Amino acid sequence: MRPASVMPASAYRLHLPLNVPAANFWPVTVYEAENASGLKNGQPFPSIGSLSILKYNQDGSVDLYFGPELPEGALESNYLRTVPGKGWFTLLRLYSPTESFFDQSWRPDDFEKINEQ
Repeated sequence: MRPASVMPASAYRLHLPLNVPAANFWPVTVYEAENASGLKNGQPFPSIGSLSILKYNQDGSVDLYFGPELPEGALESNYLRTVPGKGWFTLLRLYSPTESFFDQSWRPDDFEKINEQ
């Protein structure tokens, strides 16, 4: 196994099913693991969400992408850059959550590793 400092950075997809249960809006924000601040990734904001100009799937769901480089086949509008060598985590916030959040009938998918770069 290689030491963490030389491990290749990975890219991930997060699939959010149709009808994200937020009456107002929802963002996914990327935070730096070391200090829990917004990840300084060279993009204007460390978050994307329903107030962003996203490309939705035909069924109304949306795929979001995370990685140090735009993954092949991903749209830049649905992408947040990560920083190689820096740990990160995300939060999905639901502003004015609706019933499907509380009854747990809507759930986001797990992050899916799509490649190592």
